[in-house]
Amino acid sequence: MWLTDLSSAKKSEKLPEEGAVVETGEKSLSANGASFEKGIPVYAPYGFVSLPPKNTDVLLIPCKNGTVCAGVRVDGSEIESGEVLIFSPQGGSVKLCRNGDAIINGVVIGSDGTIYAKDFIKE
Repeated sequence: MWLTDLSSAKKSEKLPEEGAVVETGEKSLSANGASFEKGIPVYAPYGFVSLPPKNTDVLLIPCKNGTVCAGVRVDGSEIESGEVLIFSPQGGSVKLCRNGDAIINGVVIGSDGTIYAKDFIKE
């Protein structure tokens, strides 16, 4: 009998799910998952702040006080293992490469501090 109670309790628990951002507010977002939810807070590693734009696929996780957004689905095709890419929808980007280089909007800063910007220097 207690096994039946235990299994039925677990079936009613809400599980993490994928959703899509419907709109982004000042400090939260609204998303469609199994249902529409508003005021979902976004969690990220310390020092990173972003609010995903409309139509971004997000991971929604149920918590005691409501649903939270744990992150966005990433493609990863623009980076190699161990690299980091920060970008905006308008095209700005910062890429930290495995070899120690940093590329900021196409300007390469070598690991030794040398700046390689030949395409940006007018002769």
